[in-house]
Amino acid sequence: MASAAVAVALGLGVFAGGSAIAEDAPTPQMIVNKYVKATGGEDKWKAVKSRKAEGTLNVVAMGMSGKLTSAVEGNNAKQVMSLDGFGEFLSGVKDGTAWSSNMMQGDVILEGDEAKQALRQLDLAEWVNWEKHYASAETVGEEAVGDTACWKVTFTPESGDAITYWFAKDSGLMVQSHGPGMGGPATTTYKDYKDVNGLLVAHTQSIEGMNGPVEMTFETIEINADIDDSTFDVPDSIAALMK
Repeated sequence: MASAAVAVALGLGVFAGGSAIAEDAPTPQMIVNKYVKATGGEDKWKAVKSRKAEGTLNVVAMGMSGKLTSAVEGNNAKQVMSLDGFGEFLSGVKDGTAWSSNMMQGDVILEGDEAKQALRQLDLAEWVNWEKHYASAETVGEEAVGDTACWKVTFTPESGDAITYWFAKDSGLMVQSHGPGMGGPATTTYKDYKDVNGLLVAHTQSIEGMNGPVEMTFETIEINADIDDSTFDVPDSIAALMK
C-alpha cells in the first residue's frame, strides 16, 4: 500500500526516511494528553454519549463517489457507505456484536482482532481511555508529515497489528495514522479540524489503501445528538447470523 504522505526525518545524524528519538522526547501519555487538551479536554470527551455524521465519499482510482453516514451510541454503531451505481457497504456493532455486509465479502459476524478493532469505535472517549485498548505504546521519534513536524507514536494492542499515529508537535492535533484497514493496511490523513460542541474534530480524512486514494468529507458531525434506535437495525441476513 502506498503512503499518503512523505515522511521526513528530523534530527542530527538521522538517515533519510527514518526517525530520531530525542533525549527529551515526550512519553506517549504526554503526547496523548496534549491531543486531548487541544481537542477540547478530558471532561468534554468523557461527556460524549453519542456521535452522528454525514458526508461524501470519493474513490479516486475508480472514479466513483457516494454518501457516507455513521452513528455511535452505547453498545451500537453503524456505518453505511453508498457508492453511486455500485452498491452499499454496511458495517457496525449491534448490542456489542460486530458485523459487516457488502456484495464483495458477503455477510460476516466479525471475530477476533477484527471484532476488537470494530468495538473500539464504541469508545467515544478513546484517547482518554487509550490504555484500555492498547497493551503498550512507544514514542518512535520525530517525523514530519508534509510540512508538519510530528511526534510518531506506535500503539500495540494485546493481539493484532499495531497502529502508528503522527501528532503535530505544535498544535498537538492528530495528523496521520497507519494501521489495519478495509482489505489491508491503510494510511489516513486527518484535516479540516472544526469545533463541534466544544470539541475539535477532523472533518476530512484522506485514506491510502488497497483501492488507492479515498477522500471522505463530513458535512455534518453531531455530538450527543438524539439517535433513534432503528438507526442501528441490521440487515435480515445479519440478524439471521446473530441467532
